[in-house]
Amino acid sequence: NILLSANQSARRRRLRGMILPTPSLIARASPSRVASLPRSRLLSAPPRPLVPLVVRCQGLGEKGLKKVAEKKRRAAKAKAGAPKAKTSAVKTAKAKAANTKEKDSKEKDSKAPTPRKKYAPPAMDEQLARETEERALHKATPFFADTDAMALAAAALPDANPYAKPLDPTPNPNGIARPRIVATPTPPAPEEIFVPLCAPDGPNSVANAARAPLVADGKLPDSIVSDEEGTWAHDTVNRRLREDILSRVVSDNKDALKKSRVATTALKALEAELSIAADAQIRPVRDDGGADVERWNKSILAPHLGTTLLCAPWLVVEFYFYRRVLEAFGYFGDGPLALHDPFSADKNAGLAACADATAALAPRLNAFAKSAATKDLDQRVSSLKLFALVSLWGNRMDLSIWPEGGGGDAGGRSSDALNEAMSGLGEEKLLHDDAGEAAAFLLRRDVANVGIVVDNAGFELVCDLALADAIVCARRGTAATATGDDGDGSGPGDGSDPPATFEDARVTFHVKGHPTFVSDAMDKDVRGTVYVMQQSENAEIAAMGRRWATHLSTGAWVIAPNNAWAQPQPLWDLPSDVFDALRAEDVVVLKGDANYRRLLGDRRWDFSSRFSDVAAYFPTSLLALRTLKAEIACGIAAEQVERAKRENPHGWLVSGAYGVAQFLEKPAGHLEVASVAWHWGAEMDAAGVRLDCVDTERLELARVLAALAGACVEISKTLRRAPPPDPDASSSEGQGADGAAAPTNATGDKVKKLDVLANALVRDALHATGCVRYYASEEEKVVVELDSGGAFVVACDPLDGSRNLDASLPTGTIFGVHRVLKDAAENEEHLIHDDVEAHALQRGSALVAAGYASYSSATNLVVAVAGGGPATEFTLSETDAQFKRVGILSCPPRGQTYSLNDARFADWPQGLQKYVAKVREGKGETKKKYSGLYVGSLVTDFHRTLKHGGWCGNPRPHLRMVYEANPLAFIARACGGAASDGSGATLNKTVSGVHDRAPLFIGSREDVEEVTSYAAYGVTQAATEYEV
Repeated sequence: NILLSANQSARRRRLRGMILPTPSLIARASPSRVASLPRSRLLSAPPRPLVPLVVRCQGLGEKGLKKVAEKKRRAAKAKAGAPKAKTSAVKTAKAKAANTKEKDSKEKDSKAPTPRKKYAPPAMDEQLARETEERALHKATPFFADTDAMALAAAALPDANPYAKPLDPTPNPNGIARPRIVATPTPPAPEEIFVPLCAPDGPNSVANAARAPLVADGKLPDSIVSDEEGTWAHDTVNRRLREDILSRVVSDNKDALKKSRVATTALKALEAELSIAADAQIRPVRDDGGADVERWNKSILAPHLGTTLLCAPWLVVEFYFYRRVLEAFGYFGDGPLALHDPFSADKNAGLAACADATAALAPRLNAFAKSAATKDLDQRVSSLKLFALVSLWGNRMDLSIWPEGGGGDAGGRSSDALNEAMSGLGEEKLLHDDAGEAAAFLLRRDVANVGIVVDNAGFELVCDLALADAIVCARRGTAATATGDDGDGSGPGDGSDPPATFEDARVTFHVKGHPTFVSDAMDKDVRGTVYVMQQSENAEIAAMGRRWATHLSTGAWVIAPNNAWAQPQPLWDLPSDVFDALRAEDVVVLKGDANYRRLLGDRRWDFSSRFSDVAAYFPTSLLALRTLKAEIACGIAAEQVERAKRENPHGWLVSGAYGVAQFLEKPAGHLEVASVAWHWGAEMDAAGVRLDCVDTERLELARVLAALAGACVEISKTLRRAPPPDPDASSSEGQGADGAAAPTNATGDKVKKLDVLANALVRDALHATGCVRYYASEEEKVVVELDSGGAFVVACDPLDGSRNLDASLPTGTIFGVHRVLKDAAENEEHLIHDDVEAHALQRGSALVAAGYASYSSATNLVVAVAGGGPATEFTLSETDAQFKRVGILSCPPRGQTYSLNDARFADWPQGLQKYVAKVREGKGETKKKYSGLYVGSLVTDFHRTLKHGGWCGNPRPHLRMVYEANPLAFIARACGGAASDGSGATLNKTVSGVHDRAPLFIGSREDVEEVTSYAAYGVTQAATEYEV
């Protein structure tokens, strides 16, 4: 912002953007000249005198100047002879005001006033030189040292922001005024760049979000803001960004800034705002030529425009600050500082300072690279774990938290970090350690594509490259499997497994598309680091560098820069192209504190919150390596938190002294399915009883539903890629817990190999949740205990209709969920029954959730919860393998079809024969002719019946009560339908055995009532077995 007079047109044409006025310009500005500026040239008008105006500095051009001059000449001519209006401008000096008043009184009746002398500001070069000198003497002193200028800048900020929200004069408990919700100009509606997590229930709601963490009540914890004094967040925004980081930027780039007065002045404006962070408000990023401007303004900043820096989310403010630095430098433009990295000096200093640590690392890495192909699998896993820890502790070398110039003793710190990792001392400081599990996963046969989301340049980048090098080398050749895992993902080898063979690894480095956070790595930093290693005089370092260069040239290493990694949105709100790129990886290593904060959305999670819940949305397996440098964490056991507090009471969360290595294989996903659990107990059940459940139970149920959805996805994939099986194929071995096939299952049905595989997929998925205590299945002879601490019992038919596989007919999966039985009389968690089977034998009316999947041309999933209203239908998206909500299912009260095997008509009892004969002829209650539609797959017939009405079932005692009839009856009731065994409601029947069978009539309520009204004549058939 600057006040420009007409004779400065040449300078206007050279300036671009907005320039903040200096104190001298504000003090010497003539109010009359301000008033004479064309209204169209002003972006905002001052509400009081001596407030800097925002003026476009693009110049009027010669024609524009002529028009202005002509307009002034005509105005003066029109007013000639007229009484002169009294001036209302406020004078900036008392002496000047007195002289002007005396002069006006003497010349009141004289000729037209004489034009004032044109104002010319002092030479900009002198001003810049003076400020540069002051900056050298007082590095931590703000640009605007005098309080008057600071006050003027503060007064200007709200007026210059069209989205500014007035501050509430009543301070919060921390003494900081918060924005008050009042009518303000509405910012432009964002385009469909992505769907932000701003659901109708509030900013913390995940309702209708495509991706989000798994939470109990559908609401996320609050975002971390910087308005709480004494926190690292408050110190960062209130002090560090200005005094430590911005001052360093100016100091490191003092020679470059001489090329651009615009950059210097814009940096002053930024420092002025930071100096009053409690009042300075967020404004849109200016269109500086960056490809990210639209996303910043229409998606990221849209909810926060006009919010003060201390009251906006902490992570948003930090990334916004670094983006403003690039805006000031003109990084994306075509000016003298285009593509100039403001942080390159710190990066170079950090890399140079770690020479000794790199010299210590290189021999160890080179030795592993030479011998990896001959090591057995356990040795490779052990080495990979070591280099994973080296990469983790390298994260201490974040240059943004160290003093100017790379941190003084950066070399000593890097050596300390390396020594701790190499010696194993670093493991003692890990609050959660999955590094060994992750290393074993990296050596599985089917894990070839590895992504590393890089954090900092300098020594941390060297450590990350070392990990990537170790991954590539460890997957070469074959590995003996006398002990440990054989690499197929099935568990430890038994000594008889063949040697593990690997696909060549490809490691993709996901780096920032532009400079940010001082030391964050870009494409040029990766290539530059490899080049520096190659050119080293140290033979070991040079050999390591040449190997790294080979990885780049052969495609074993790929560098993928993207601006999204330099933005503050949570990882669940990443652009779809970036999210899809992560999905293409077999595993992603997420490095550093800022990336971890984005993984958690920078929200106030309880430290004990499961990492698997928070990262449930992540598109592939994940290893997070992070040293703690912000007041945010999850997945840390209570005893570890207490230990860290004892050892470092005040700095354990922010000092970088502690770390986590958190691994998550195949995150649950399926948020939309899991969200059905939020409605458990929201309404009264069918009996009019209010269901008693708490948020923790809802969260556990959400995990179970997400796991079941994931298992259904795997079954669907298996069915699609499997060749049509031989209908007579089965092994001669007995079936046990190890999943070997048997000729028949517990109910006497022939078992297909896909039956066994489907059962294993469901059982393993439920076991991984830790929430299921007992599991009953058609393929299990007895009830299996999965987790002693689980709260639920799941009964399942993993692959209903498997006999249709050889004919490529539809199949399905059916499941029901009960609570574990507890002693209500004592109000304690003691089991009523010692008999494990009793937990699975509860009535269908006691189910808390049920569902089924249908595998056909599309894969559909239907889920209902107790007291949660109608069932919800989902369909599987082929693009991201996630179930998407289709809508609510409601069964019509009547239909015009029945689903029975008409070939058995002669065997049916008299009552059923009479009913079918009447409705065929249109002589039933509706007087409409019914048709028979029968596929032979219970799930398929039931799904069609729910949608179109009618009824389906089997008059024989053929369907298993626990894992077929009861779950489907539960869903039918939720959708307004009914289910009966011919003598009463299915859900009210008692069950004596897990594999007990019963007849079933299920579908539209009135149709079921009509067919069971013939019970006096007999509608159920005696147990009969047919060959087909």
